[in-house]
Amino acid sequence: MQPDHERPQAVLLSDPRTITGELDRLAGSAKGGCLIYFTSHGSPEGLVLGDGGLTPSAMASMVDDACGDRPAVVVVAACFSGVFIPPLAGPNRMVMTAARPDRASFGCGEADHYTFFTPACSSGCRWRMIPALGRAVQTCVAKREHDLGADPPSEPQLWIGPELAPDLPLLAFSASP
Repeated sequence: MQPDHERPQAVLLSDPRTITGELDRLAGSAKGGCLIYFTSHGSPEGLVLGDGGLTPSAMASMVDDACGDRPAVVVVAACFSGVFIPPLAGPNRMVMTAARPDRASFGCGEADHYTFFTPACSSGCRWRMIPALGRAVQTCVAKREHDLGADPPSEPQLWIGPELAPDLPLLAFSASP
C-alpha cells in the first residue's frame, strides 16, 4: 500500500470504513443485484488492508448490509480466500475465491502484477456468462498451475446458492454508475 501522500486523489483508501461506505452508496443506487470484486493479499484470517485486515465475518456483514436479499456475485481474489465462502454463502449468492482456505493463490510474486486467478476472471471469461464463469476460472487456473508445476494447486472455490442457480443465466451486470 502506498502512503497517503503518494496516493492519487481519485483513489480511495482501502479500509473497512471506506469500503463499507462505497458499497452502501453504490448498492443504494443499483437497480438490481450486486457484483463485488475484492482483491488483496490474504491470510487464513482474511484480507490484508493496509496495517489492518478484513475478516470473513466483517466482509459478510458489509455484503449483507449493502446487498440485502438481492442477488449477489462476490469474487475474492487473495491467498487463502476460501475462508470467505462459509460466511458469504447464501441462497441468493454466488461466491468465487482464488484459493482454498488452506492454500496460497499462485502469481503473488514480486514479478507478477496479478495472481493467476485475476486474468482468468477478467480476460479469459466474459462476465455476461456468469453460470460458466466459476468453472471456467477453475479450469484456467488449474491448467496454468499444472503447466508451471505449481504445487500444491490453489484450487479456486465456487459456491452457488440454490435460489440463485436457476436465475444465473438471466443476470446481466453493468458497470457501476
